[in-house]
Amino acid sequence: MNDRHRDILRRHWSSLRRDLEPMKLLPLLVNVLDVTDEQEVKVKATREDRIDKLLEILPRRGPTAFDDFVKALQEMQPFLAAPLLQESEMEEMKTELNRARTHSARLREEVHLTRTGLEKEQQKHKKTVKELNELKACMKR
Repeated sequence: MNDRHRDILRRHWSSLRRDLEPMKLLPLLVNVLDVTDEQEVKVKATREDRIDKLLEILPRRGPTAFDDFVKALQEMQPFLAAPLLQESEMEEMKTELNRARTHSARLREEVHLTRTGLEKEQQKHKKTVKELNELKACMKR
C-alpha cells in the first residue's frame, strides 16, 4: 500500500471504526489477508478492536491492499467505500495534474530555449547575409 492510501485510511479511520462490519468483510479479503491475519482480526474481543486490527494489518499487505479493501467495501458497505474511493481518485487526479504541470513547464522551457537559439541563428544569418552583400559589392568595383 502506498503512503497516499495509508493517509486516506488514517483520515477515515474514525468513520470506518464507527460503521465497518469486519466479520462480514473478511471473506471478501481472502486475496489480501493470509490465515494468520484473519485470525488476528477474529480473536479480538470487540468489533472496534477487530476493525483496528484489520486497519493496522492492511497497509502491510501489498500494493493492491487498498484497492482490494475498497472493492470489498463496495460490495458489503458501499457507503463506506464511497468516501475512500472519492479521496483516492482525487489524490490520483492531483498527482496527474502535477505531472501534467511539470511536463508543461518542461515543454515551455524547451520552447523558450528553442526560440532563443532560433533568434541567435537568425542574427548570425543576417550578419552573414550582410557580409555576403558587402563582398558582392566589393567584387563589383
